[in-house]
Amino acid sequence: MNAELRRGAGFGVRWWCCGNLYLVKRTMKPGSILCLFSLTAIIGPFSTPAAVDKPVRVDGTPRVSLREAVTLANEFLRTNKIDTSHHQMLEGTLGIYPGGPNYWDLRWSPTNKTAGDGFIDVRIDMDRTVNQIAHAEAISLAIAVPVLAPGTERSTVAFDRNSRFAVILSNTSKEPQRIPTEWNSWGYEALSFEITDKTGRKSVARRVAMDFQKNTLNWWVLQPQESVVLDVFFADPQKWEGFPHLRRYGESATVTLRAVFEFNLNVRKPLPEGLWTGRVVSKPEEVVFHHRIPDKK
Repeated sequence: MNAELRRGAGFGVRWWCCGNLYLVKRTMKPGSILCLFSLTAIIGPFSTPAAVDKPVRVDGTPRVSLREAVTLANEFLRTNKIDTSHHQMLEGTLGIYPGGPNYWDLRWSPTNKTAGDGFIDVRIDMDRTVNQIAHAEAISLAIAVPVLAPGTERSTVAFDRNSRFAVILSNTSKEPQRIPTEWNSWGYEALSFEITDKTGRKSVARRVAMDFQKNTLNWWVLQPQESVVLDVFFADPQKWEGFPHLRRYGESATVTLRAVFEFNLNVRKPLPEGLWTGRVVSKPEEVVFHHRIPDKK
């Protein structure tokens, strides 16, 4: 298998299948399931074909291996009668919940792009719980930092701790979508940002952890083509951490910013019926952060 292993700090580890990924179509009732037949390497510390069957280890703790994750996913798809006869396995991602265990995300992509079939995404937790990530393409995410004419720079300016920029979450489907709000611990942690600076160093910005005295899972109901605006108070260190840390008046930093909205499948079981789950990312944008907070004397 020709594969390129890409690593990103905090972003998990992903296989990008660039060449000969050996797949065998195994006919199982009632439909056909695509199964992984052969790999020539394994994500993580193992580097030989035999290591595919060994558990991935994180901090010395055994985890579900990639091959085992594929087997569990195929069994889940077969049991739930999810047809993959027009799909092929595209990629697998080893991720980690904030402050929690790892998981595998596996994706099947449609073989006929013109047929209108969507991706099939399955998540396997390290306790071997399997869930389908539904409606991942039902919403879109955009960073609302427009260019200020007559220049070409997308910039956001910190004048005080209340300075902010917006992220727009939109329902792009034809059905209402129930999106977790940010007023509880589950929705509060859903939004984060992947940041790449000019040197290529990657980091993550996320909300500062907090305790909720009354923690009730609730949600917005977004009608088709309806949006909700999320304010990001990037200059307030009590609300957000990880954005460029500028200390002196007049300093600036240019970064590539990508928003991520993810509602994890294992945060609460069972989930209310019809609640959106999945992971959606915005288009990467080059944004300049300017510091205009007067220096303390």
